[in-house]
Amino acid sequence: MPRREYNKLVRDNIPEIIAANGQALRQKLVEEAQEVLQAKPDELVNELADVYEVLDALIAAYDLDETVCNPV
Repeated sequence: MPRREYNKLVRDNIPEIIAANGQALRQKLVEEAQEVLQAKPDELVNELADVYEVLDALIAAYDLDETVCNPV
């Protein structure tokens, strides 16, 4: 599996938060989803990328089968 970078998560100190609280990624997902809701059209792609990044981190954190989570 290719290595992924989590720039936004690192910038927001999420790795440290995850170590302290297992619910951090779930809370971060809700925060990012709210930002999608409030985004202007020209900001939408960046906000959706942030949501994807958190989803990807959740999949990795819970050792989920990515193919089940993304059946394309």
